[in-house]
Amino acid sequence: MSTDISHLVVFGDSLSDNGNLFRFTGQPAPPYWEGRFSNGPTYAEQLANELGAPLEDLAFGGATASGTSPLANPLPINLPEQIAAYLLQLHGRRAPADTTAVIYIGNNDYINYLEGGASALTIPALVRSVTKSVKDAVHVLTAAGVEKIALFTLPDLSVTPEFQVLAQQLGPVQGPQLVALARELDVLNNSVLQQLAATHPNVQLVDIFKLTDAVAADPPSFGFTDATIPMIDLPATQTALAPNEIAFFDALHPTYAAHGIQAAFADAVLTSDHTQYLNGTQSVVHAQNGNQFIFATPIDPTNPTLHDNYTIQAGTGNDLIFAGSGDVTVFGGTGNDLIAAGSGNARLYGGIGNDVLATNSLGSNILDAGVGNDALIANRGGTNTLDGGSGNDLFVLKENASLVDANGFDFGTQTIVGGGGKDTLRFIINNQNPVAESALLAEFQKVEMAFDTSAAKHQPGTFQVDGLHVSGIDSLQLQIDGVSNNPNTPYLITHNIAFSDGQAAPVGNALGGLLQTAQNWGLLTV
Repeated sequence: MSTDISHLVVFGDSLSDNGNLFRFTGQPAPPYWEGRFSNGPTYAEQLANELGAPLEDLAFGGATASGTSPLANPLPINLPEQIAAYLLQLHGRRAPADTTAVIYIGNNDYINYLEGGASALTIPALVRSVTKSVKDAVHVLTAAGVEKIALFTLPDLSVTPEFQVLAQQLGPVQGPQLVALARELDVLNNSVLQQLAATHPNVQLVDIFKLTDAVAADPPSFGFTDATIPMIDLPATQTALAPNEIAFFDALHPTYAAHGIQAAFADAVLTSDHTQYLNGTQSVVHAQNGNQFIFATPIDPTNPTLHDNYTIQAGTGNDLIFAGSGDVTVFGGTGNDLIAAGSGNARLYGGIGNDVLATNSLGSNILDAGVGNDALIANRGGTNTLDGGSGNDLFVLKENASLVDANGFDFGTQTIVGGGGKDTLRFIINNQNPVAESALLAEFQKVEMAFDTSAAKHQPGTFQVDGLHVSGIDSLQLQIDGVSNNPNTPYLITHNIAFSDGQAAPVGNALGGLLQTAQNWGLLTV
């Protein structure tokens, strides 16, 4: 559902709280960032920024959906009180035109139950209590003139460090039972939300559950090196990780980077004409007309009838396609598309338009940009063929510290063909691991020398070195990512072009916007 959003109002718990609880209680205290339950701004703040809409955040950390169940938070901060506070602010008037309300709540109701909160409620009764509060909120907000409601499904609690550690402590019998129960509660809750969205035309389901499962199944494809250990609990051996490489800040709450992916996901759902989830039952997928969001979800590996080796044909709009972790083939069609593949072998074709093609796979990949000014993003650990076609193209090779070992580098073979136009080859490293950074800087010097030598041989931009087979490149760049030195923004990553040689074409607005979207999704993280 494509929406015009002039105001964003958020109701929820600690996943959405931008400092409301902190202003009353002083909690959460540092190392939590400025009252957020994270190391930086929440998805709600990032989503509002991406939408260009002012944010009114009424969420409170610790809030429950139900204000009446035995597991409800006794403070007057739960969903019914948040809704009442919003109505009070309206002073009897209708909500402003093009207001979208986000409802993202229920986690604490189920966490309280799972972690031993005293309750006489059965599981069905608990789910009914939680979802009734959400239904009531939808009806009240609709009556108040809120035109659109984004109903967020609950994330999969079973994949959080909190419940993974609890499961280990409980042992081989009770541990898996706890994980299964946590997942069951989320599934039951979310199925009711799906029915609610299906029967209310002003309600759009934002399926965060599917997103969190996808991230848990393939963290590197979303930029994460670690999705199991919270940032505040990282051992000294892993302190070289940058904040955007870690998915969880504490045992339950996402980092700023993981919040950013939730924001990017919600933005895609709310601004696309149609959202389609792939679940393993499809082989060939044809996108509808308009701007499409296609998102492949993890499949059950024990079900032999499912597979995630998709062939996807995009349409005529500006599409956003996450093809998943199988062996996939995607044709971009016309329009300015962002096409990303996971850990499998990928064949990505941009077609006509300014496109971003991205894979973090260590497998065998072909990225063919086609016609337009395009960006092709790949992991140098994979075996990649990158063809820019016509237009001014940007080739990005990510070099993570994991590619450096005692014997040298774990590089795959890279075949890079610039094609027509002025094309740039950019390497990205980060400075968190000094040993790896030093090795990769020395490697880049060899690439730089080969690039310079090619010009002297009257074959500019055509060279071979250390598994790189390059032709038709007009500019060579090195980008070094680091962590912000500003104490007010410790979550931000800086991007410094430390070296540039040759004539690079400017990045236009269309491609620049897609590259920012790719950044939001973690596709440029090293």
